Amino acid sequence: MVDSPHMSNGPSVGKTAGAAAAPAPDKTGATEGPWRRRSERVMLGVSIEVTATDLSGVRFTESTHTEMVSRHGASIVLSRAVSPEHLILLRRQLLEQEVGARVLGQLGIRAEGPVYGVAFSSEAPSFWGISFPAPAGDGEGLPRVLLMCGDCFRQRIFALNEIEFRVFEANQRLAHPCESCAKVKAWTPLPNKGSVGGMPQGKGPQDRQFQRTKVKMMACIQAPGVEGDVVQVLDLSRGGISFFSKLVYEKDTWINVSVPYTPGSANIFVAGRVARKQAVGDEFYEYGVQYVKG
Repeated sequence: MVDSPHMSNGPSVGKTAGAAAAPAPDKTGATEGPWRRRSERVMLGVSIEVTATDLSGVRFTESTHTEMVSRHGASIVLSRAVSPEHLILLRRQLLEQEVGARVLGQLGIRAEGPVYGVAFSSEAPSFWGISFPAPAGDGEGLPRVLLMCGDCFRQRIFALNEIEFRVFEANQRLAHPCESCAKVKAWTPLPNKGSVGGMPQGKGPQDRQFQRTKVKMMACIQAPGVEGDVVQVLDLSRGGISFFSKLVYEKDTWINVSVPYTPGSANIFVAGRVARKQAVGDEFYEYGVQYVKG
């Protein structure tokens, strides 16, 4: 494996020869953007070797690359879905450097497989060979969100670094250890006031952010291992679609969706996440998919 910058073919990476310049600080020392980041993220493909655990509990090692790096971690492309419950190992072989990391959540989907945001489990500011801006002291300027553990409903305020914020923004959840559960759990925003006993309730039609429209059209689904699943759309909205399929897509799986879909045409695909899965008879499943920024 060549341990050198490698540019991804994914749609979110520009054709650059190296690291992008960080925004210049203003006179107050704050960088551009909605908050003062702990470090600037750099769109850069770096060849690495990753050891992780897939959803079946199988430990594997593969050569891959980053899409973005920062002082605190990276976004990486993998060939299969991985479990956030197990630490992963990032290795730069030619430099003989390695560091442990936690999987925060999925950030996108590419032809090669899913893209994950990962955070170093210990400080490793020189792992990428880049001099990042000095971090602000005590998390100053970081966005803070109040989240709740999905199992024990414990509440905690998180100060999110740039990678954690990207994962939370894309998924509205974050994989993080829970001290009460003694495991890595999904942390989500607190439910609306209509919830009972602190437990989230299902949304009714009047609570949906976007109005759904019943339609009769075809869509095409792409996912790792699935080149083109042509499906019948049930309804759609600005926020997503629902459809029937014989194939199994687990909840929270990221997919690419083209709707409406015309075989043989230049169809446009957008990223989505499976938010709902329900068996219909013996052969079909009904899915609800939410569009995401992939």
